[in-house]
Amino acid sequence: MLSRDTLSALISLATIGNFKSTAATLGVPPVKLTRLVQRAEEDCGFQIFHRSRVATTLTSRGKKLLAACKELDLAAADFEHKLEQIRGKINEELKISCGPLATHTVLLPVLRALLKDRPDITATVAVTAHREPIQQLRAGEIDLFIGDLTHTTAFDDIEVMVLEKREIIFVARPGNPVLSGGPYSLAELLHKSLALPHIHRYWQTAFNDALKEAGVPELPKVPQIECDDYQTLISLAATTDIITAGTQEQLEEALASEVLARISMTARIQYNICCACRDPQAAEALKLAWQAIAENYQA
Repeated sequence: MLSRDTLSALISLATIGNFKSTAATLGVPPVKLTRLVQRAEEDCGFQIFHRSRVATTLTSRGKKLLAACKELDLAAADFEHKLEQIRGKINEELKISCGPLATHTVLLPVLRALLKDRPDITATVAVTAHREPIQQLRAGEIDLFIGDLTHTTAFDDIEVMVLEKREIIFVARPGNPVLSGGPYSLAELLHKSLALPHIHRYWQTAFNDALKEAGVPELPKVPQIECDDYQTLISLAATTDIITAGTQEQLEEALASEVLARISMTARIQYNICCACRDPQAAEALKLAWQAIAENYQA
């Protein structure tokens, strides 16, 4: 029988389609991921993936196996949850994963609403853009995800709520030479020194497309500095000539205190926000959070 680690590896690799990116998402060395896949193919007795320099794709048998893997992974997570219930070790703590751009836009207001209705509630929040949230939900590692799901493929075992889009604005410290110019196109700003949260493959592609449309060469590294902590990004932009970007809510305090100023742009860039969970009715805290999001942010 395939282990949980192997199931996670197969499902993630099928979703992402690249060994290196999948290994980074799972937080394992590429060699370990390769061994897990090779061992799975040996145990199953057939090739699961077609491998090439361009992409890693499922074979016809691999596609059938993937469906079975998802069912088995879901069943294993349910079994572990029920076992913990029997042991009496279930913690009603709400486990949330949130993308960096959604912390002030959705997460903080929802936590405030939860504390108002349930002052005794406990929660853990991981703010990151590096993990694969759908796999985390399937494995029971988190109860709720808030952030961008643009980079993921379709799934039928996770409930997703699409929220109102938010505009992304670029900012710099007063005195930064960039503020004396503009309005700038996205391609022009991408050529400047940027500090941003982790950029998914979808957005990397969008950035490269913007550069191609502008007839400028593709950049080797965007952003120059990558960090999922917005306090660090804001402080860096406020004390150097590097530029950062985020939602209005994310940057509101820095803009109001004039620590940062908005950069004029020729077009609007919008951030797609979603929230996702396996079952909104699974626990009272999750139900309350889901309702608060639906009432205030659903598109």
